Amino acid sequence: MKPTQIERDIVEQVERYRFVLPDSIVAEQSNETTSEVVRRLIQRRVLHEVRLPAETVCLAARRSPATTQSVARALAVHRFCRDRSRRQTFLRKTELARYFPTLFQTGLPGGYYVDATREPPVLGLIRVDVGLDEVGRIVSRCHQLARRHQQLPGFRQLMTAGQFEITYLVATEQKARRLSVALSLLEKTGVRCVVEPVPVLLDLLAPLPTT
Repeated sequence: MKPTQIERDIVEQVERYRFVLPDSIVAEQSNETTSEVVRRLIQRRVLHEVRLPAETVCLAARRSPATTQSVARALAVHRFCRDRSRRQTFLRKTELARYFPTLFQTGLPGGYYVDATREPPVLGLIRVDVGLDEVGRIVSRCHQLARRHQQLPGFRQLMTAGQFEITYLVATEQKARRLSVALSLLEKTGVRCVVEPVPVLLDLLAPLPTT
């Protein structure tokens, strides 16, 4: 049976992010039949359920071993990129050239997104605090990422034009505020830093004990 457009959209989204919460898809589609479509895709084994701590269930496009950290990272990225107030596009490596053809792609890490709603478009590198690290350690890591990208001519051009940013997703609002202040000096290098809380990280990485 030929898949419908909504089925293709849902599967493409799960494949792009690797793991997605069913409620996120249903809320985004704003379609009363979406829950039924997801259920049908699971029954046909096009999508698979992955059970996590805190009684969390997410969707995956294929059955494969996954750590809690890798799933938490994917869910946080999905929440950030698909937020209705932003709608960044999380990029596969092969898609970088569509928006930024001058970037040298060989050896680039994964985890880039583009905000094409801005003019000119902004390229972002997204990282997730799955280790629940101290603020100082994250700051050091962000400076290292900035220096590494500054060594590449294509990224230097983007920084000069204000078209590059680093986004860090953390578990709590308190940590996000502290990290934002600590990273403010990095903007002098031409790299904008975005820090946002994603509570699902706390639910997965530090779940409350069950009684």
